Amino acid sequence: MTESVLESVLQVSQLTKIYKKQRALDSFDLSVSRGEIVGIIGPNGAGKSTLLRSIVGLTPASEKNIQLFGSVDYEALLTNRHFVGALIEAPAFVDNMSAKENMIHYALQRKVKDRGARINEVLALVGLDKTGNKKVKNFSLGMKQRLAIALTLLHDPDLLILDEPINGLDPAGIIHVRELLLKLNREKNMTILISSHILSELEHLASRFVFVNKGRKVADISSQELAHQASTYYQVQTTDNAKALDFLSQWLGQDKVAADGKELIAIYDLEVPLPEIAKRLVNEGFELLFLGSHKNDLESVFLNITEGGN
Repeated sequence: MTESVLESVLQVSQLTKIYKKQRALDSFDLSVSRGEIVGIIGPNGAGKSTLLRSIVGLTPASEKNIQLFGSVDYEALLTNRHFVGALIEAPAFVDNMSAKENMIHYALQRKVKDRGARINEVLALVGLDKTGNKKVKNFSLGMKQRLAIALTLLHDPDLLILDEPINGLDPAGIIHVRELLLKLNREKNMTILISSHILSELEHLASRFVFVNKGRKVADISSQELAHQASTYYQVQTTDNAKALDFLSQWLGQDKVAADGKELIAIYDLEVPLPEIAKRLVNEGFELLFLGSHKNDLESVFLNITEGGN
């Protein structure tokens, strides 16, 4: 793509998909700008894969619902999909061929220029340049996954769409893929849309998080907003939480305390030491059952949003 392309790389508008009377997607909206890394988060069956399949054309969608790089009609949408690299389903590799031979096969299909140098480059990027003549049928699951990622990069796309790309990878492989994606984003300003059930990994990678549940977008937050929501706070449990909550609200302020589920009270004023909180509660006649600190992570935020928590 040229530099004159609109800043908006992807625009999904009111996308609805119904399978057997069940809404896989329900009036879904999403906007992605150039250079973003957007994590798509949701429980199984939430609609994540249907969304990604629709964007890349594996599930039919019209230009009214999806725009890529500012496309204005269906022909332009088809053309602009050439600038997308996608890993939605495992590609069909030839088991009796090496990684390089498989890449040559796909490079010929896609008419990749300077394919020899490009194949060597992407295989090195994913750490498979030393596999030599080893046949793909003898690859580990992690090696096959890295080869699949290499295939998505073969034509040097502007937008990378990855559905569970670190499945089957060991911890070292997960770190390698994370560093690769961050490098592509940093050095090539590549836009990345990625779904993963390994939320702790997305937390290290994405600049924005879109939460999906029952086919609907239920939240869209930046990494900065996540950091705020995932902040450390105190947790308190007494024999009478309702009265304790009233007392703490009067003492610390209503914006500093809240019910944290059914059994705990959350205190967001960390300037007050825990021993002081314990002392004040005991002096007021409350029996303490629990007092400690807690830090939300992306998984906690995800559960709060998708299960209707605070």
